[in-house]
Amino acid sequence: WQLFIGEAMDQYLYQQTKASVHEVGLRDLLAMGKLSGDLPSRRALLAVQPQQIAWGESLTPPLAAALPQICLTARQLAQRWFDEPD
Repeated sequence: WQLFIGEAMDQYLYQQTKASVHEVGLRDLLAMGKLSGDLPSRRALLAVQPQQIAWGESLTPPLAAALPQICLTARQLAQRWFDEPD
């Protein structure tokens, strides 16, 4: 997994050549925010590369193992943004 913040998120989305259903939606949202002048200065993408894409009822073992750190990273970023003035 990776965390992309601000301009790094923008660059990641626009550098992707293999667009997934999720990335196309995020690119569109990013473009709309820029065009309307409503793009937030604080934005982040916490990305997880799937090991497989299939129907199922549980997480794969690698994702299950990584999930606590992913959640901690998201909580730390949210707390940092809450504590820091714009």
